[in-house]
Amino acid sequence: MTDRAEIYKTTFIGFSPFVRYYLGNHETVKPFASLSAGWRYNQGHLTSRIDQTDEVDKASSFIYGITAGVALFLNAAVSFNVTANYTGATLFYLDYPDTRFQSMNYGRSDALRIGLGFQVYLGRDKHILPCSY
Repeated sequence: MTDRAEIYKTTFIGFSPFVRYYLGNHETVKPFASLSAGWRYNQGHLTSRIDQTDEVDKASSFIYGITAGVALFLNAAVSFNVTANYTGATLFYLDYPDTRFQSMNYGRSDALRIGLGFQVYLGRDKHILPCSY
């Protein structure tokens, strides 16, 4: 058992589809740009052992983003991506429906983030990369 006086747990569930456009004719290096928009629901649960309270806050957000980057294709189905991303959101408190706040879906609002990661392309149609692997 924990000896902390307060415990806060947060659950996030979201859906944010995106569209991506690849530029250029190079076989293994492809710059790209993408746009995303979606919805996120979050619930916070605060338990206080000091005053024996149990509070639940619910909110939802319209989230949106823009990304620019470069995909370095390792083969026709896997790329290593370097990205710059801006994501914003408008937060709606469900307990107070007329209240809206600007917020970020990953912490601090209105921030530019740099990312590194791998992407796997599923399916048989790999026409994005005209090569003969």
